[in-house]
Amino acid sequence: MAYLAAAAALPTWWVLGNRQAATDTGFKSFLKDDSVLPAGRERDSKSFESFLKCKGVKGNAASEDPSVLRESLDEEEIDDRPRANVLVLYGTEFGFSREIAEKLAEELKRTKEYRSQVINMADCAEGLELNKHQAVMIPVSTQGDGVAPAEAREFCDWLESDAAPSLRGTYFGVCALGDKTYTHFCRCGRKVDARMESLGATRVVDRVDVDKEDWIAVDGWISSVISSLSSLPLTKELRSSKVEVSNTKAKWGKSHPFPAKLVSIERLCQIKQDTDKDTICVKFHIGNSGLKYEPGDALGVYPTNRLQDVDDLLEALSEDGNQLVAIPSWHYSEVDDEGSPLYKEGLMTLREALAKCYDIREPRTSLLSNLLEEMSSIPTNGHALQVRSLQNLLSEGIVKNTKLEKYLAQRHVVDIVKDFAVAKLPLDKFLRSLRQLQPRLYSISSSQLEAEDEVCLTVAIVRYEALEKDRVGVCSTFLSDRVEEGSTIPIFISKNPDFRLPRDSGKPIIMIGPGTGLAPFRAFVKERILRERIYNEEPGPAMLFFGCRDANQDYLYGDLLESWRKDGKVDLVTAFSRMQEKKVYVQTRLREESSAKQVWDLVSQGGHIYICGDANHMAGEVEQALLDIFSMYLPQSQAFPQAEANKRAVAFLQALSEGHRYERDVWFS
Repeated sequence: MAYLAAAAALPTWWVLGNRQAATDTGFKSFLKDDSVLPAGRERDSKSFESFLKCKGVKGNAASEDPSVLRESLDEEEIDDRPRANVLVLYGTEFGFSREIAEKLAEELKRTKEYRSQVINMADCAEGLELNKHQAVMIPVSTQGDGVAPAEAREFCDWLESDAAPSLRGTYFGVCALGDKTYTHFCRCGRKVDARMESLGATRVVDRVDVDKEDWIAVDGWISSVISSLSSLPLTKELRSSKVEVSNTKAKWGKSHPFPAKLVSIERLCQIKQDTDKDTICVKFHIGNSGLKYEPGDALGVYPTNRLQDVDDLLEALSEDGNQLVAIPSWHYSEVDDEGSPLYKEGLMTLREALAKCYDIREPRTSLLSNLLEEMSSIPTNGHALQVRSLQNLLSEGIVKNTKLEKYLAQRHVVDIVKDFAVAKLPLDKFLRSLRQLQPRLYSISSSQLEAEDEVCLTVAIVRYEALEKDRVGVCSTFLSDRVEEGSTIPIFISKNPDFRLPRDSGKPIIMIGPGTGLAPFRAFVKERILRERIYNEEPGPAMLFFGCRDANQDYLYGDLLESWRKDGKVDLVTAFSRMQEKKVYVQTRLREESSAKQVWDLVSQGGHIYICGDANHMAGEVEQALLDIFSMYLPQSQAFPQAEANKRAVAFLQALSEGHRYERDVWFS
C-alpha cells in the first residue's frame, strides 16, 4: 500500500528542498519558464489519482466532467420506452472510479436506450448476483503497490473465490485505473478483467489501463462501451432491474468516520533551524467505538484546510464565505456529540465547504478548461495571448515533465484563480472543478494489545516554499498546528492485509524503515513483546534498520529503540546520513558484510522482510541491496556466470514476495 506512514498519499506527505522562484510568479512568467518542478510538494501518496489529464478544449467535455455524486443516475425515465439495463460496478480509493462510473451512467442515460444502476463494490462485501445482469461495466482502481481499494477488497476476494457464479450470458468491460510509477500498474483491474472472463462472461470492449487520471483514455473507453453495447442483443424492459445490496459494513468507516478524541501530541525531533526535520507522535482515544486494528494497518484522518488559505481563496473569488451551499454527497457523515447528523438540511456555509469538503491545493485540469471556456466567451482581445497559451498548455495533457504538469505542480487553486482573474466562473461550476478533500492515511505506530482504546501515529510535518510563498501539508499541519489536545477528529481504520507480521511469532523478521518508515515497525516490535508477555509466544529474532539525518536531531523514538537494543528485543542497525563526511543510508548498512550475512542467515531460517518508506529512491535501492546479498549467498555452480546469479536472485526475491515473506509499504513523492 502506498499510503503515508508519516508525512501526509494519498498516497502519500513529504518535504523536499526549497527552490528559488522567479520574481514574477504569474502565468505569463510561467510561459517563459522551462524550469523543473518545485522542490516541495505534498500530495496524496497513496495515490495514483494525483493528476488529471486534460480532456481537450473542444466542445463541452470539461464542463460535463462529473465531480459530485448524482443521486438520480438510476432513476427510471417517465415514459414507456423499453430500455436495456446495464449495471455499472465500481471500486475506488479516492473517488476517481466513482466519477467514471457516474459519467458512464449519465452517457448511457443520454442515449435513451439504457437504464443503469451505479453500485459501489464497498456495498457488496458478501458478493453480488452478477449472473442476473446481462451487461456489467467495471471501472476499478488499484491501490498502492498492486492491491484492490481498501473498501473493495472483500468484494474482489469474493469474486476470486468459488462462491462467484458462472457468468455465461453476461457481457462485461473493465476500465482499470493505476499509476505507472508503481510496479503493479492496474493489477486489480487486470485481475477483475481476467476473472470475469474465466467465469464465462463475454468481454465486449477491450480493457483500458488508465495512468493516473487520464480523461482522454477514460472518455475513449466510455465511447467504446456505448458503441459496443449498441451491437449486442440486449433484452429491453419497461422497468429497471435494480440491485438490492445489503449494508453489512462496519458502523465506522471511511464514509462514516469515528469522532476520536485527540489525547496527546509529542514532539519527536530537536528543532534548531527551519530546515530541520519535524515529526510528531499523535495519540487518539477511540473509546468503546469497537474499532479494531492490527500492526501494519493505517489510520485515516480527515483534516480541514487552513482557514487562512480558505479566506485567501474566498477573496480571490470575491465570494461571501457565509452563503449556504449544498454539501457534496460524497462528503463523509458528520455527527454531533450525541450522534445526530450535524447538517440536517444538506447545507453548510461556503467557508465550511471549502475547509472540509474540497481540495483547494491540487488544481484539476477541468478548472483550467472551464476558465478557458469562460475567457473565450468574453468579448475582448485583451487576453488573447493568455487564451492561446492556455489552449496550447491544455492540448498537451498531463504527461510527465510537460509544461502543464509543471504549471499545476507549483500552484494551489487560489493561484490559478488569480492567474486568470479575468474569467469568473459561476460558483457551482467552480466547485465542480475542485477535487474532493481526501483523508490522509498514516501507518499505525501502536499495538492494540497495549491499549485497546488508543491508537498512535507518527506524522512528519510538511512545510515548503513554492512561488515565493510558504506552503504547508494539509493534514500534517492540521494535527501539529491547528488542533489541540481534547479536540474531536474524524478517523477510520484502513486495513492492510498485505503488510502483516508472520502468523508464527517464532519466525525472524527483518524491518527496513528510515525516517517515518519506522512507524509500522514500532507497532510490530511492540506487538511481539506484548504477545510474549500475554500469550507466552516466544518471538524469533528481529533485525531493524533505521536511518535519519542526525542522531541528535531526528532520531525518532531513539530512547525506545536503544532500550529495545539493550534488552535484546531487536538487533538495531542505524544509519545517520549527515553525521560524517560521506552520507550513509540504510542500504549502505545492508551491504556491510556483517549485516549482509545476518540478513541471509535470517532469511534462510524462514525470515520475513519488510520495507516501509520512500519509493522514489530508498525502496528501490534497498531492494537492489537485497538482490546483491541473495546473489552473493545463493548456492550456485561455478559454471554459472554472474548474470545467471543475478537472475536467480530476482527469482528468489519473487518467490519470497509470492510467499508473503517480502512485503512493502512504500509511497512515491
